[in-house]
Amino acid sequence: MYPEFKANEIDDCITNAVQFIEESQTSNGSWFGAWGICFIYSTWLALNGLEAAGKTYKNCPAISRATKFLLQTQRKDGGWGESFLSCLQKLHTIIIQKVRVKQALVQWTIDWHLKMLFGGRLKPIEEKLSLHQP
Repeated sequence: MYPEFKANEIDDCITNAVQFIEESQTSNGSWFGAWGICFIYSTWLALNGLEAAGKTYKNCPAISRATKFLLQTQRKDGGWGESFLSCLQKLHTIIIQKVRVKQALVQWTIDWHLKMLFGGRLKPIEEKLSLHQP
């Protein structure tokens, strides 16, 4: 409605938020959140924040690192299967026993990837992802 209203302050806030998100990224490309399924979920939230600020796979190394993390940790069944122990250990931990992966984690990640469209980078995700029911 009022695009000029406090435009400088808003731009500064967005710049600071992007800097905080990028500086909070872990060395493996994920973000840590202090709750249950903390690496996949917080990575999804961080990626959505970066996207909202106009960042893309092509112009943001943090998004590139996060994509690599998601590709490397994705299971053969298409999900991620992160254990609640990730929060306690502060280390991305997968579920050891064979269980069905929460559909929400798959949906959040697909949602983000589809929004980003990477200019052709979606193919590796599609190749690894299968949503068939076991």
